[in-house]
Amino acid sequence: MPSCPAALQDNSYDGRILNEPCSDKLQKRLVNLLTTSRIMTSMNLPVLHYIAAWKDDRTDIWYEFADPRFCGLFTSRLHLLAPAFRKAVVEQKVYPSDCDALRVEMLEPQALNQDRAILRSKNIEDGHSEAIYKVKLPDDSCIWLKDQARLERFPEDKITLSVGVLTPVSREMAMEEALRRAEKALSQSEKQFRDLFAQSNDAILLLNPEGRILKVNKKAEELTGLSQELLAGKPACDLFPRTEQAQIRKVRDDIGSGRSVRIETLMLKDDGTLSVDINARQVINTDHPMIQAVVKDISIQKRLEAERSKIEKFDMLKTLAGGLVHDMNNMLSVIMGNLSLAGFESDLPQGTVTLLSRIENATANLKNITRKMLVLADADTGVRIPGQIHACIHKALDMLGPIPPEVRLHMDIPVILPAFPMDKKGISEAFASIMENSLDAMPKGGVLSIEVRGLRIETGDDDAPLLLNPGDYLAIYFRDTGSGIREKDLARIFDPYFSTKSRDARKGTGLGLSLAYAVIKQHGGHIMPLPPEEGQAGTTIAIYLPLS
Repeated sequence: MPSCPAALQDNSYDGRILNEPCSDKLQKRLVNLLTTSRIMTSMNLPVLHYIAAWKDDRTDIWYEFADPRFCGLFTSRLHLLAPAFRKAVVEQKVYPSDCDALRVEMLEPQALNQDRAILRSKNIEDGHSEAIYKVKLPDDSCIWLKDQARLERFPEDKITLSVGVLTPVSREMAMEEALRRAEKALSQSEKQFRDLFAQSNDAILLLNPEGRILKVNKKAEELTGLSQELLAGKPACDLFPRTEQAQIRKVRDDIGSGRSVRIETLMLKDDGTLSVDINARQVINTDHPMIQAVVKDISIQKRLEAERSKIEKFDMLKTLAGGLVHDMNNMLSVIMGNLSLAGFESDLPQGTVTLLSRIENATANLKNITRKMLVLADADTGVRIPGQIHACIHKALDMLGPIPPEVRLHMDIPVILPAFPMDKKGISEAFASIMENSLDAMPKGGVLSIEVRGLRIETGDDDAPLLLNPGDYLAIYFRDTGSGIREKDLARIFDPYFSTKSRDARKGTGLGLSLAYAVIKQHGGHIMPLPPEEGQAGTTIAIYLPLS
């Protein structure tokens, strides 16, 4: 057995190789490495130097030299350092040759030994090894050590030396772990966003900063009636009427300055428009800035608000009518009675007779208005008894008087219809008011059509008229071929005192359709103008009365 070289005869060598037979080449190289490592360790650098070794036919590893601070971490002597270190490793990050990213593995001690053996078997020639270990110290705290080593194999001795340094990298690994958690959270957040985007009950459009559509969800396809393929690349302004496009462009500009914007506007749908609520903001957590617009269809909400507004107006009108009309009607009866008596005077000048006739006609028209207001005031209290709708239609025609000869009346009414509880007087007045409006809209003649049909609304019926609950209804349609209703007036035709006719002594009171609206609503029904069919002139008023 060779003696330890003079350079190391200070009783500080605790390794194996120099105390066993070995080649001169290995001995000289190891002595040189030991000398260098001791010098580097004495400089107290922030790294831990070591020299490890293993034989080709063995899977264990031992240390020829280790910085005392390395041994101190595990309160271990040099000859016990290898198993102590192996046992302390709880996680290992290895740099594989075919990947730039780190491969992170949680390894049990047995698996870690096997992994090391595989790595050593692959490094049979001289080379480099690099890894990062998370080790658990005796006080149960954990630190990360980066291991960078140069491998030198001595074939004659069948021994490989690993000359390396361990660098504490706990801070860097904590940052990497925080980054990994952040990336995982971001990935989960992106998945949640994709799920919300796809499954949202609201339409969502993603736009580029110039306002062109990048992507939409399924609800947006349904709302616009266009597919993703047709919408992609399209300017978002094209989805809105010309009258709204300036407002949409302003929204885009405001968002570009960092503001979130919410507006209510109109959006194109098929051949019409629908009311929408838009909440738009800039998406800043992406590589490419985007605008996210959440679009909610509020058409039904707007319609309900309009219905509530009408009901409030009618409540006020009924309160006024209930307090005044009965007394007014009594006074008008006195006036008309006295006018009739005055007409019997035989010596009245012709001019006076003409004046009295005009007063009597005007008073009769006022009497007709008070009659309508009385119906309106009594809409809540009218007696309802089971009856057929035929009787109400014929009563309404009698109330109108003779139909002008230039107007053709067409009725499509089944002989047998279900009876239901109704205020016959109120329903008849409502029908008469609608038909009176139709006749006024056809001064040069035309066609007045009355159609009655049974209608059943099923739950989830997408084709059902708006605001109708499931159930059985009687649908009554009044159609004329007159001048029609301007689109801007459609929302107001049932408002009290709204009229497009001149306010002379004969027409233009604006109470007819208001009366019809109030009566139908008190029966739990719905009344609405229908959009004209293509190529069709005039107006269609639809009434839906529940049979139960």
